[in-house]
Amino acid sequence: MSKKRSGFSLVELLAVIILLGIIALIIVPSALKTLENSKKESFQNSVVGLITSATNYMGESDFAEWPGGLTIAYIKTNNLFEAKNIENFTSGIIYNNNGTISVVGVTDGNYCASGKKNSLTITEGMCYEMDTINLSDFDNWRSGQYSIVTGIYGSYASRICLNDYITVEPGVTYEVTISNSNYNLLFRALDADYTYISSYNIATGGSFIIPSHTAYLGISLYNATSEIGLSYTTYSDLFASGLNITVSKQ
Repeated sequence: MSKKRSGFSLVELLAVIILLGIIALIIVPSALKTLENSKKESFQNSVVGLITSATNYMGESDFAEWPGGLTIAYIKTNNLFEAKNIENFTSGIIYNNNGTISVVGVTDGNYCASGKKNSLTITEGMCYEMDTINLSDFDNWRSGQYSIVTGIYGSYASRICLNDYITVEPGVTYEVTISNSNYNLLFRALDADYTYISSYNIATGGSFIIPSHTAYLGISLYNATSEIGLSYTTYSDLFASGLNITVSKQ
């Protein structure tokens, strides 16, 4: 009498493998989406915590309006207040508008948040990357400039600057185009610790190479011919009339 062989046949093994593959195709994307949603929710909760902490700080601080806003870098450097996971945020700015706190461009490198506590807009990726920021959109600018000495934001009535620092890659060459030749861009290069490295004053048609160790750029705009009488409203009207600015990678 012959003995029956135990085990699976090749066809059966192939069927099991195919079945497992189908199950994986169904489960893995769902699991990844759940994980991604969890990370996004965690980031959002951290931003809400940041706004709550800023609101509490506002009630305790001596200066209520915070001219120019408070940057993440400034908050961390000066230990203004504690907030959940604030060490994970790489950049961003917090504004106090008549007692209501809002954030612009708060990011951890994976997500970006802007808006008020109960109406946050969360998007994937860095908030201010050179290749994605629209320099011709006036909403991306505020009054003031990034200091020629330190690279840190400061109040300056006749100039405007981007809401926050731009993330860049060292060694890349960029060319500047400004539709109004009376205006120049000022670039302040900073390292990963927001320490000032160098400055660049570029007119339309000019170009520059991002120096070594640069992680961020502070970008300001000013009138190279005359700054007399310029204000934030002047710049607003300038952009409304169609000012176009590009910084393109070469």
